[in-house]
Amino acid sequence: MKKVEEHKRFFERMKITPFEFVKEDRVYQRVKYYTFLPQRYAHYLFFPYDVSYEEAKDLFYEFILIGWYLTDLLDHINKYASYDYEPSLYKYRRILQDEALDEPEFETQQERTRRMIQGIDAIEENLEKIRMGYEAYNERRKQIIREEQCTGEDLRYLQRTFGEAGAYLFLQAKEQKEMVDDLKTFQRFMEENKELKRERNDLYQITRIMTDPNDLYKLDKSLKSYGDYSTMREQSFEEIVEHFIYINEKDFYTSLDEEFMLKNIRNPSVQEKND
Repeated sequence: MKKVEEHKRFFERMKITPFEFVKEDRVYQRVKYYTFLPQRYAHYLFFPYDVSYEEAKDLFYEFILIGWYLTDLLDHINKYASYDYEPSLYKYRRILQDEALDEPEFETQQERTRRMIQGIDAIEENLEKIRMGYEAYNERRKQIIREEQCTGEDLRYLQRTFGEAGAYLFLQAKEQKEMVDDLKTFQRFMEENKELKRERNDLYQITRIMTDPNDLYKLDKSLKSYGDYSTMREQSFEEIVEHFIYINEKDFYTSLDEEFMLKNIRNPSVQEKND
């Protein structure tokens, strides 16, 4: 505590991070100093006090990342995956199965119908994986908060689970994107067969809704926010996971660069490097 007070400056308040970080059998703590001016960045002190420069550099990012992941970062993705698609997407699958699959009137559309059903199956599976991953993520997050201790393995788990959730989110959107051409062709087929369109009006109306230009625009916008779709669609699952981990963390490394660390970490090894 004496070292903490020695580094405290005028008009500063300090906060000791409630969790310890255990890395390679060594236990680390962090003290964060705040000024009363909100536009000022905080300063940091790490314990053990004699951490090397490289240790302090790694700890700086690791503590910030842990705090970031502990804010229930996956909540908004889980809410999306938990949305009730029964009245729309899954209803459409049921109607395709009941009214189009293996029906003589849709003889020329059988391969297309099966692809669309399989696509919806894949969407449902990816959304379920997000929900299952979130349950495990949330349990680990709560455990860290409850025990006030995070290990290097915990951090890697949080990073990995976030990356996987992003990958499944992309894959379900990719399935939607790849269904668009089949949906449009199926819609045209029904429009060209007016009697069939009248008899299978529910099927036609949902098909038309699923090709709504506004919804397709939103889908393309979502895919664009994930990255370069033409590249990502060819990547392996592992590559997509790493992509989402990177885009989640990159701003920390770009805005809080080494120059910032040298000015704001008060451990002796860092200050010596700054001199």
